[in-house]
Amino acid sequence: MMDFKGHSGFIFSIDCLDTGEIITGGDDCTVKLWADGACKQTIQLPKTVWSVTHDQHGDIIVGTEDKKIRTFTRDLARQDRDGPDFLEYEDECKTAAKGGEQIDMEKLPDFKKTIEGKVRGKSDGFVQVFREDDTAFAFMWSDAEGKWNKIGEVQNPGQAAQETGQGNASGVAPTTHYPGDALFKAGEYDKVIDVDLGDGVFRKLPCNNGANYLETADKFCSREGLGRSYVEQIVAFLRQNTLPY
Repeated sequence: MMDFKGHSGFIFSIDCLDTGEIITGGDDCTVKLWADGACKQTIQLPKTVWSVTHDQHGDIIVGTEDKKIRTFTRDLARQDRDGPDFLEYEDECKTAAKGGEQIDMEKLPDFKKTIEGKVRGKSDGFVQVFREDDTAFAFMWSDAEGKWNKIGEVQNPGQAAQETGQGNASGVAPTTHYPGDALFKAGEYDKVIDVDLGDGVFRKLPCNNGANYLETADKFCSREGLGRSYVEQIVAFLRQNTLPY
């Protein structure tokens, strides 16, 4: 057995090329090409990779969250780097990369002034981003210690992360109580979303910012008796309606 280490998120799809090389794609918006257990190449995509496969030419075909299918080839004669499709792909990747470069530090709660010793986390292990000495840091709440522990500096917090500071006067966004069910525990959640599956019936989906989207989607589909085909849609929905921290 061989371990392949390189993705920074869930792997959603895997395929084997006729050359024996393996391709994988997943949550970190990349496709990786593997040979002899090592990553030989990484292809960046602008959105989550849901599916990877190959055609009779050995080209890599990728399906992503933005409902687009892209083909990547090693054949220089069939590459079109100056074409509109490739230029659009490059622009989308650049836009996605820039999404988290800017942050308004003033909108993040000041840890020492407004949080430390004053505001508790919503649950054990809850993670939130605060400002400390003009730097954005991720902190994790510990019920056992009764305090916030610093995880590390947030290198690419993005617009969504700074919004975690928008809420009540304490700088922490309000939560919603969920009474609980067979799969979701009772307690406070960042959001309890009404999901309409097209039949006019609203189903409650409790979720937290920065949660494991795949696990949440799996629980929801299991509770509602939905097939696996719904999981991808629910994950995409959670990404659009929650914050990364």
